[in-house]
Amino acid sequence: EMESELGHPLLYRSTHGLTVTAQGKKVYLHAQKVLEEYSKLLESLGDAPIPRLSIGFNPIAGEPRYLSSALQKMLRKKPSLHVDLICEPTPKLYPKLKKGELDCLIASRDFVRDPSLFKRYTVDSIHYFAMVSSHHPLCKKESVVMRELADERLLTISHEGAPIMSDSVRRILREKNISTPVFDHFDSVESLVTAVQAEMGVGIISSDAHARPNCIPVLIRDIEVKASRQMIWLKDNLNPAISLLLKALDEVKKDRKSKTA
Repeated sequence: EMESELGHPLLYRSTHGLTVTAQGKKVYLHAQKVLEEYSKLLESLGDAPIPRLSIGFNPIAGEPRYLSSALQKMLRKKPSLHVDLICEPTPKLYPKLKKGELDCLIASRDFVRDPSLFKRYTVDSIHYFAMVSSHHPLCKKESVVMRELADERLLTISHEGAPIMSDSVRRILREKNISTPVFDHFDSVESLVTAVQAEMGVGIISSDAHARPNCIPVLIRDIEVKASRQMIWLKDNLNPAISLLLKALDEVKKDRKSKTA
């Protein structure tokens, strides 16, 4: 309905998921400003708003599954809550979390250092995908095995941008005795996607949230990933909005499971 009223698509829809369009990002930013002004109004009326909630996650890994739906559910119940999404590489976000500059961080379980400092919540499991152009023969498949990529030029994000994913890809290739070279000089998802669209190779990523026109994510089904994507926060962080988000995440997961049952 909103798209019809505005006359612009807000989401790019494909069989592999949803991607926010440029117009959708503008609407989101404007909505954030509206919510902030509403929060100020409540404060001026003496109705103290719930504290702000800052969430960090690595855009290279894609938006964590369930997060958008959980935020929508939470904000419908608490419209005065202001949510800040900080999208940076995990190595940059982790120090901010320890200093209290972030309320919570969503990252791979394997990345978490100093576990005694944090509480944890498992958001979703991690899967690997092969990003291929729409002209590539593999684009019509629902899934592939690593051996099918043995003759491909593999592209991935740099170690600085996604250290765990970069190390995991190389480890998996060694375990499966695949000697295909890996080009990991890409510093962003957009540069990787551009290379895939230009048919420079097949990208390896840990999320299917990066689907684009002419760029299709295909599940790599024979990679067993024991890691999960977790939300972590300092044990002494008493921000009540964290509990609200955890409750919303639980509700969204329960809803998804009931629909797929």
